[in-house]
Amino acid sequence: MDEPGAARDQRQVEIDGLRADLLGHRRRRALAGVGELVEHRVDLVIGGHDHMYERAQFGGIKYIISGGAGAPLYDVTARGSATAFSASRYHFVEMQVDGDRVHAVARGTKGEVFDS
Repeated sequence: MDEPGAARDQRQVEIDGLRADLLGHRRRRALAGVGELVEHRVDLVIGGHDHMYERAQFGGIKYIISGGAGAPLYDVTARGSATAFSASRYHFVEMQVDGDRVHAVARGTKGEVFDS
């Protein structure tokens, strides 16, 4: 990441090892690195690995967790307070980027929309 307060001309910031602990199946009380994300004006975090789908918002940052590509799915009955929507189902997420806007649609294996 660039230095705090430095001029940014990039639209994307990659963060190695981000653990979205409020999201996914881990459900811890804190989100590792959220202060740094806020400091660098990150709007959206897209993650995978957790075998489920989740859309959430915490600290003014939107999160999409997508990991429903084929491994056994996690139970999502215990939702975190930041969770807006979650599903334990096989899926993919289709994203359309238009300038600085991103529109995401979660689709089931037959293409049906289940979250947007």
